[in-house]
Amino acid sequence: MPNTRRWLWLILALALVIRLGYVYVQLHHNLFHVATFAPDSERYINLANNLIKRGMYSYEGRESTANDTPGFPLFLAGLRLAFGPGLLAIYIAQIILSVATVLMVFFIAQACFSDQAGLCAAVLAAIYPLGFIFVATPLTETLYTFLVTSFLAILFKITHGRLWAVAAGILGGVTILTRPVAAGFIGLVCLILALKPTSRKLGLLSLAGILLVMAPWVIRNAVVFGEFIPLSTASGYQIYGGNAPDATGGSNGHMSAGVDFAHPPEQPQGVSDNEWSKKLTIMGLEVYSSDPMLFFQRLPSKIWNMWRPTWGEASVKNWVAIGAVYLLIWFFALACLISSKCRAPLLWGFVLYHVVVHAIIFGIVRYRIPVEPALIAIAGGGAVCLWNKIRPDSLPAKAGT
Repeated sequence: MPNTRRWLWLILALALVIRLGYVYVQLHHNLFHVATFAPDSERYINLANNLIKRGMYSYEGRESTANDTPGFPLFLAGLRLAFGPGLLAIYIAQIILSVATVLMVFFIAQACFSDQAGLCAAVLAAIYPLGFIFVATPLTETLYTFLVTSFLAILFKITHGRLWAVAAGILGGVTILTRPVAAGFIGLVCLILALKPTSRKLGLLSLAGILLVMAPWVIRNAVVFGEFIPLSTASGYQIYGGNAPDATGGSNGHMSAGVDFAHPPEQPQGVSDNEWSKKLTIMGLEVYSSDPMLFFQRLPSKIWNMWRPTWGEASVKNWVAIGAVYLLIWFFALACLISSKCRAPLLWGFVLYHVVVHAIIFGIVRYRIPVEPALIAIAGGGAVCLWNKIRPDSLPAKAGT
């Protein structure tokens, strides 16, 4: 254990140095051609600024919105209140969260497999470029990846006592309010725990923690809009984008209105955002009523658009840096899957859940980043399984020796 701790500290130090260096190079040279301030970044920062200045959850400071859940804007608002309006505090906070995610990957692989698997997974997480490519961009990826990976790590501790169950629920609620896509998986896991006689109390505590965190948002939406909006009003646009009559399923790892699907009709006046979201959902899915096979025909494009090694227009150095490690992760993860001693059903269930959800909606390269720590933890187990099979002392002795 002391050696494990020493190696872990070295890996975390390596992760920190890599991320600090990346942010410096990215801000001065944009090495990976990734925007340091995306259109979504402006949205989130506007929400944070209006929370601080007007106490209003709004993009422009005039009309309230429920289009984005409040997790990331509240995170930004806290940083801006504490350290001012500059971006430096966001970069530093996201670097810390990214390094902490490496630590969570170690804990998950350690709990699933062994200390050695944890160290292998931590190394992969430390050096994998997609794991830190957005630390210099104010987007939900870094915060959400840390939260959902921490939730997975806590699940392996949940049977240790009620406090762990409550912590899992609270963390699960915060994770859902950061990105609603997590709601199905987190809710299902806690529900399964609640239905099992051996873990019923723990499951109920975790569900209570989720509801406790989400209640203020749901109540706020009911008061402001007079409607039940448990998550956000953005789901209709996403379902429409991935399933509209002319939808392509995405291209080059992106999904763009006007390229991968036609712009949806303008929202009619007098129709609430929530009602319009429901209408877009119906408009997006009704194409399958006349041609159900179209859904299955689109699946390969949707899945490839999310799980391709990197963006289609990426530079050669981007393909080499990201693609090489990505393929190595999948190689070790599949080695773990086919090994009878290295199964990880919870982690594979987490990966499969996101494959299914984004096959229904749409997937882009960005959306798989929060899933990859679980895959990397599996890969750590696979690397150790492979090593145990090929190391010299595990090979059969030659005849006559």
